[in-house]
Amino acid sequence: MNALLAQALAHHKAGQWAEAEEIYRRVLAIEPGHADCLHLLGVLSAQTGAEAIAELWIRQALVQRPDYPEAHLNLANLLRQNSRLDEAATHYQQALALRPRFAEAYAGLGLVLYQQNQLEEAASCHRQALALRPDDATTHKNYGWVLLKQGDLAAGFREYEWRWKIKDFPVKPPPFHQPWWDGGDLTGRTLLLHAEQGFGDTLQFIRYAPMLRQRGARVILECPHELKRLLKGLDGLDFVFGPGDERPGFDLHAPLLSLPYLFGTTLATVPAHTPYLAPPPGLAAVWAERLPPTQDLRVGLVWAGNPRRHQPDWTAVDRRRSLALERLAPLGQISGIQWVSLQKDRRPELEPVSSDLNLIDLMPEVTDFADTAALIANLDLVIGVDTAVLHLAAAQGKPAWLLSRFDGCWRWLHDRNDSPWYPSLRLFRQSQPDDWEGVILEVNKAFQRHLETGQPWFHHGNKS
Repeated sequence: MNALLAQALAHHKAGQWAEAEEIYRRVLAIEPGHADCLHLLGVLSAQTGAEAIAELWIRQALVQRPDYPEAHLNLANLLRQNSRLDEAATHYQQALALRPRFAEAYAGLGLVLYQQNQLEEAASCHRQALALRPDDATTHKNYGWVLLKQGDLAAGFREYEWRWKIKDFPVKPPPFHQPWWDGGDLTGRTLLLHAEQGFGDTLQFIRYAPMLRQRGARVILECPHELKRLLKGLDGLDFVFGPGDERPGFDLHAPLLSLPYLFGTTLATVPAHTPYLAPPPGLAAVWAERLPPTQDLRVGLVWAGNPRRHQPDWTAVDRRRSLALERLAPLGQISGIQWVSLQKDRRPELEPVSSDLNLIDLMPEVTDFADTAALIANLDLVIGVDTAVLHLAAAQGKPAWLLSRFDGCWRWLHDRNDSPWYPSLRLFRQSQPDDWEGVILEVNKAFQRHLETGQPWFHHGNKS
């Protein structure tokens, strides 16, 4: 039996999942209550995306062996990814009761507490995990999220640098022979900036490019092709190119999300001058011709992000930040609004049979973010969930209302309705998970105040 299980584990670790599953099932045919095999079959099912089946296998393992800390841990991880946070916390705590020095359980519980906005407790759990495993890069990165959300940007961005040591981090360090920029003298040197994660990250942190030029650097940028035409117009960039394009020579390089760390950014020193992005000259006028004429306010809407289904943790985040278009239907009751879609990739599962919003949808004609910026330039306001479109609108200085999930991204801090990164951005936060109805009600009230009193679209208060 042990030899069979060892053989299955070897296949499992090698990524030969079909072979591993076949042997696990052979073991269970011989010994149906084999707790280790039940647990490992659950882990394998989770890795292949069969989460419901994975939960059943792991729960069967715990029936056979209730004092199985690894099974409690993996069940908790599965529950956390599916936003069943209270259940997840219970199993992390059971794992810790069985094994008090279980670093992975402390780290997982810290993530649950982070999602529940219990930031002090989350920080404590991460520190306990790091005391047990000081070199755990993933825990350092996640601890960075907690610190950033608390507003300790200097310490948070320092911890976030550990991301490059995470073995399965979705972005790999670039294979350049030239050294990473360490914050030193740039006079007369060419610095390559490279985008590393989502479009929104690039739009947010490209603001540092002019500061690099002020330090004497020639600044070049490698970014996704969808951003090239827009970012070519940014002051501070000498050259912009995309993946597969010929790469110019350079002396040093830096990922965009490392720039806040390298500049020692704090809440007091965030470079928040906007607008720093604009559509190419003349393009806004081209898109103005495509919009139907109106005397109403023009308001853009975006309701869903990229699910990134190949990254389970990110897919779980997207389930919480995206919403079905029909949940925005109450906005259609506001008179005097021309609604304009800014949703590029429309997902059938989030589309209603009909909508009261009467959206104007020109997005099939949009080819890149330069076109989106030009469309935004013709709007009075942009409303949407946490996507690159909101970054783009706010970077253009356009009034932007962000509809934030309960466990909002670290960049929007905690318990604030404004952003130090974008003066024209206003946040509407869920008061509890999935409470989009409450968010839309607050948006409706804000609209009414604006229409009745002329109150500005955004303001500079700190607390909601």
